[in-house]
Amino acid sequence: MAESSAFDLLHEGLRRQLWKMGWPELRPLQIDAIRHILTSNGHAVLSAATAAGKTEAAFLPVLSSIADSPAGSVRAMYVGPLKALINDQFMRLEDLCTHMDMPVH
Repeated sequence: MAESSAFDLLHEGLRRQLWKMGWPELRPLQIDAIRHILTSNGHAVLSAATAAGKTEAAFLPVLSSIADSPAGSVRAMYVGPLKALINDQFMRLEDLCTHMDMPVH
């Protein structure tokens, strides 16, 4: 990963899975989101062009935050605008979370 400081903020299991999935680097929006979400108490609004990495920019720090205790009640919820988009995102997140023993429904 090109940006080690933001990458290093992520949970170890998540970092390991991103390497296994062949991610060469984090995108700029993902770097900014990871830093902000994992190091501050402020709110975040992610806005970028299509295919800029917004989904993972939101999910990587959230998954990192709940990775040590993924079981139990609902830990994170995402509401997507389009069924086709949700299906695509579900497959990507399921691939990421399955290897971390984190259920996705």
